[in-house]
Amino acid sequence: MYILFIIVVITSLAVFLVRKRHFDFLTIYFLLLLLYNISTIFGLVYVPSNGTMTYPNEYIYLVSIFPFIFITFFLLLKQPVQNEIKLNEIKYQFRNDNNIIIFSKLLFILFIVVFVYNISTALNSSTKKELLDNNNSLSLVLNAIPALAIMVAYLARRKKMLYFYFFLVVILFFFGGRARLASAVLCLLLLAYYNKPIKIIARKWLIVGGFFGLLLIIAGKRLYGYVLGYGLLEGVSRWYTDFDSSFLLTGSEFVTNTAILNAVMEKDFSISWQDIFTSLFSILPIPVSLFGFNSGIFNERFQNTLFSDIEYGMAYSIWAEGYSWLGLLGIIMFSFIIPLSLFKLWNLYNKYANTIYGPLLILIGFTIAFWCHRNSVGTILANIRNLLYPTLILIFCVSFINKFIRK
Repeated sequence: MYILFIIVVITSLAVFLVRKRHFDFLTIYFLLLLLYNISTIFGLVYVPSNGTMTYPNEYIYLVSIFPFIFITFFLLLKQPVQNEIKLNEIKYQFRNDNNIIIFSKLLFILFIVVFVYNISTALNSSTKKELLDNNNSLSLVLNAIPALAIMVAYLARRKKMLYFYFFLVVILFFFGGRARLASAVLCLLLLAYYNKPIKIIARKWLIVGGFFGLLLIIAGKRLYGYVLGYGLLEGVSRWYTDFDSSFLLTGSEFVTNTAILNAVMEKDFSISWQDIFTSLFSILPIPVSLFGFNSGIFNERFQNTLFSDIEYGMAYSIWAEGYSWLGLLGIIMFSFIIPLSLFKLWNLYNKYANTIYGPLLILIGFTIAFWCHRNSVGTILANIRNLLYPTLILIFCVSFINKFIRK
């Protein structure tokens, strides 16, 4: 079964590298799928309790085949392009549209609020646990602002504003803002390569840059713990001095992800239909936590049962969750639904690329493509909820302000 899995992975990788296609949501999804299966590719699985590697359940190769089979199918499909909208046309629209100009100004104000709020929260926290505990619903809602602001600044050709935003995002990175930096960079790439079909294998600088950027994001998981404990300069210095290969493994989502799937299969772990519906209801405008439920219920269930000796909060595994829902059928279902959703979202973005809704659609697609591998259904839907409804409210305010100004 391992040999078959490797053949499927190599075939999928060959299609990805050689086929000329757009840099889209499926591109990001495939790269992360490859990363989160790296230990399976090498025939190993991480043991979180003692930090060692061992051999996985043989069945893991069978269930891991399906995500690669379905993504290969969607990579071979012709990508939809609506009216052949050129990037320069989108930039012109963003530069001159009154709604987008007002939107940009509101995003600037909110970005400053996000920056001040996150830095002050970090400075009042001495450990990563304290930082997570100090974060509240407001911080979760505001998480989308930096990426939205950066995309609008780029499309409106406001270079000084763009550089200023990136400077702030880099500072936030040192204080635990890995997600904001990753979303800002990748969302910007989605825009920069819009309607420019490329062969990934021919873009060596993109591959090299992506590889080192990925190492930075992974290694940075421990960085902000040092910064919180020792301050920015001393923290970075101590992190660099103490750095070793364990920084890339201990607690890293891309290896614990497979460990979760392996444990779920070995113990034949399953969750109730109530928990499944709790996850699905996380997309509703009102958070399920207000009713005493938890969008991260899957993590709560499997970690308490399968990894009770692990003190830190482990990441999720959507494949493990699919298996805990319906067994192999759950894996197949998610393997098809996720790339289908990304394919349809890219089609939708093509229709609204030159409107105020374009950046929102990019961010929703990115959220699914990038975060689905280390999150559960509930947390993914909650993340979409946290960026979708506030942004729509912001767009409504923009429309109202524009009409008021015209009068």
